[in-house]
Amino acid sequence: MPRKGKELEETVSLLHKILSNDKYEIKSPDFIIDKITGQKREVDISIKLNAGSIPLTIIIECRDRNSKQDSMWIEQLVTKCMNLNVQKVIAVSSNNFTEPAKTMAKHNGIETRILNQINKQDIESWFLGDSLEIMIKRSEIVNMPYFELVDYDGNDLKFEGTDNIFLSSGDEFSLNEIFNREVIVKQDQIYNDVPEDGSRIQKTIDFIDEEHTYKMKTSETKTYQLKGFTAEFYLWKELKKIPISEIYRYSDSVTTFLEGIKFSDFEFNGGKLQISLVKRFE
Repeated sequence: MPRKGKELEETVSLLHKILSNDKYEIKSPDFIIDKITGQKREVDISIKLNAGSIPLTIIIECRDRNSKQDSMWIEQLVTKCMNLNVQKVIAVSSNNFTEPAKTMAKHNGIETRILNQINKQDIESWFLGDSLEIMIKRSEIVNMPYFELVDYDGNDLKFEGTDNIFLSSGDEFSLNEIFNREVIVKQDQIYNDVPEDGSRIQKTIDFIDEEHTYKMKTSETKTYQLKGFTAEFYLWKELKKIPISEIYRYSDSVTTFLEGIKFSDFEFNGGKLQISLVKRFE
């Protein structure tokens, strides 16, 4: 069962990665030792860094509620900060804070932040429309008539079929996966003459493994190096409209730090992909 407010925590973690740089280590969730009980306690997000030779830890606690957060939650965070021996706490609410909560947070050095959904009109200055148009490049293997190996004596061997498994840097690849990796990804220029109206273009390519990247997986101790293969395949381009799924603003009571858009998941290369756009305020 997913934790309550998990999506809020993941979004806040992403935003802090954008605001930070490589010297920060960000975890969500994280577990920190309570100096009173000696037990590990969960925090929504931790940010760890070194100030010179001094290690510092900042924790971010998130609440996704329908009402404003009151001073009781801030009191709990003050105690948690002391017991976990962290240097700073940032409290993030999806629905702002009461005035007493802001006063108590300021007195105790706790920063308050708001992550709330905003109207599409709020970001018209940097993004227009209710969807994102992207051109997706597609491919489909029609036939791979043969592949060639070089055996341990340097002899060329020709085989049919695509069921064999190949090894590269400890990872396993099928011939189809090697085709996608070496041809579709690394030779993007093959799409240059493909029209953008969805029409399929059939092509043939002879791939040569010049860098000797792949070896066939066998039960033998001696290796068989992949020399190359011939592949017949279709290429086409597909225009896709990805609707907006969420728009948010990350701010305190005065300053806006980030505004962002999440688009709906869409199918891509056998998996799911999500695109986000973020505007950062300097």
